[in-house]
Amino acid sequence: MHNSADAPDSAERPTLYDPPELNRATWHLAGRRLLAKMLGEFAHEEIIQPTPAPTAGPATPTSPAPSTPPAPPT
Repeated sequence: MHNSADAPDSAERPTLYDPPELNRATWHLAGRRLLAKMLGEFAHEEIIQPTPAPTAGPATPTSPAPSTPPAPPT
């Protein structure tokens, strides 16, 4: 059984080790990689079925994007 007298005060708690290489960008990258691995495993186990993302690149010179929508047929 724990006694409240045995518990250290918050001022006496040791500081956590905070290495400089574990910054926000590193954690973000690790999270993205973990998510990619998880989705790959789910696809392998056929829990999910991936579909290609639609391409939204710039218009090519051979097929320019229309500036206005076409008029409806009458």
